[in-house]
Amino acid sequence: MTEIMKNRILAISALFLAICSCGQNENIPVEAESIKLSRETLELTKGDTFRLTAEVLPEDAEDKTVRWTSLKESIASVDETGLVSAVAIGETVIKATCGNVSARCLVTVTAIPVTGVKVVPSEITITRGSTQQLSVEITPEDADNKEVTWSSSDESVVLVDANGMISAVAIGNAAVKAAVGGLEAECQVTVAGVGVENITLEPVSLDLMVGETAVINASVQPEDADYDGITWTSSNAAVASVDAGSVVALSQGEAVITATAGGKEASCTVTVSEVPVTDEINIGDIYFSDGTTSPVLVEGKTPVGVVFYVGDPSVNDAALMRDHPDCTHGLVVALKDAGMQYWQLRIQFYQRHVGDWVTASGTGYKTTVVDDETINLIMGYNNTKAIEAFNEDEANWDWNVDAIQCVLDYRESVAAPETSSGWYWPSPKELSLLCTGEYNGSINDIFNETDNLEVINGKLSAIGGTPLNNTTPSGTYESYYWSSAESSAYQQAIYVLMSNGSVGPQSKGYPPRSIRCVLAF
Repeated sequence: MTEIMKNRILAISALFLAICSCGQNENIPVEAESIKLSRETLELTKGDTFRLTAEVLPEDAEDKTVRWTSLKESIASVDETGLVSAVAIGETVIKATCGNVSARCLVTVTAIPVTGVKVVPSEITITRGSTQQLSVEITPEDADNKEVTWSSSDESVVLVDANGMISAVAIGNAAVKAAVGGLEAECQVTVAGVGVENITLEPVSLDLMVGETAVINASVQPEDADYDGITWTSSNAAVASVDAGSVVALSQGEAVITATAGGKEASCTVTVSEVPVTDEINIGDIYFSDGTTSPVLVEGKTPVGVVFYVGDPSVNDAALMRDHPDCTHGLVVALKDAGMQYWQLRIQFYQRHVGDWVTASGTGYKTTVVDDETINLIMGYNNTKAIEAFNEDEANWDWNVDAIQCVLDYRESVAAPETSSGWYWPSPKELSLLCTGEYNGSINDIFNETDNLEVINGKLSAIGGTPLNNTTPSGTYESYYWSSAESSAYQQAIYVLMSNGSVGPQSKGYPPRSIRCVLAF
């Protein structure tokens, strides 16, 4: 075969193949080359929907069917039309596929926000000590963050727990706030006082004599009620006056004492009788500045003391018998202490008994030193006058008896009746009578015998006096009362302890002790 023939055959073959090829291209469909989504990222609130659209390229692609899928259906789902539904908080990818090409959209699902908060009730008044449950209304109902944080603007008035239970602590006002999802609402709380339900008096009736006093006790229910104190009034203040429940009988007649608290009231009927006329004198009677006595206060008279012994105090006290022969009825204790003082601070320089000087001086007074017998004698007037004479002697000025000055000062401040002995410093026996009363035996043996003092202190309190101190704290000496007598040791004087009635010696120099004056009448 010639070369020319071969070339012709090849040319014819090539032309045939070209013709065949052109026929095949005209029948092949156009495929999708890419997809373009309307959004590459999408943020939705849980529950919302959004329709994605997909543009398939090229435009003449024969099959433009798009298949939609979600990587996490639990976060966001998508239907065949591209409608995306936000299901739960989180992220997922929505994929659009056409043939062999696809496109993706990142979908973020966020929480349903709180748009409104309201505390129910928005204002309330509750009673101190009570509780009340508050609630919260949140909008929308399906909001995701419904966690409530409670707080009180004043926890001294209102407390609130994590569940919205409020507790009324004290009277006042406070705002209780509820914070939810960045929003706040509050309830204005007013705490009112606990009301008085009832008031009772004890006693509900009194029978008094003119000058007597009594105390009416008021009880308010409930015990924790809030009120501005108890107001006391008398229907007839000329018959009986009242101050904070303390009643004073002023004249014969009847008065109704009323106590009011928190709008409630109760009353006590007081019947006042005249004081019966009597010459009898008793322990506990009031002794007045005119030298008279009475079991009760007498209008227009000034009390100066209380009778603590009935009998003749001058039997063994010759000085008292000589100077005041009419003072044979008894002994009176002053309304208050004369002070606290050393017996004889500079005894270390004197180093002798005052009684030694008294015996040697020829003053006519008996010694101030007591023994086991004379300690049981009423000798206070004698001792006082003897010590006054000792102090007046210039030779004794460097070691005066210091405590006697309290007696002298009291005489100046409180005048004694002219018919009395005047105020003096009691002996151990007189102090023992004041505390224990008559005792069958030596006063050295007394311990825990204070019956008489209880009567005397009760009357002193009732008439505005100062009770003798009988409750001395440890380390102090207010209930130790100096007597005007010395013990057998020159460094010591005799005291009586009012807390138990015991009698004993203590150093004259230190510490200071109490002094209470007495008089004979």
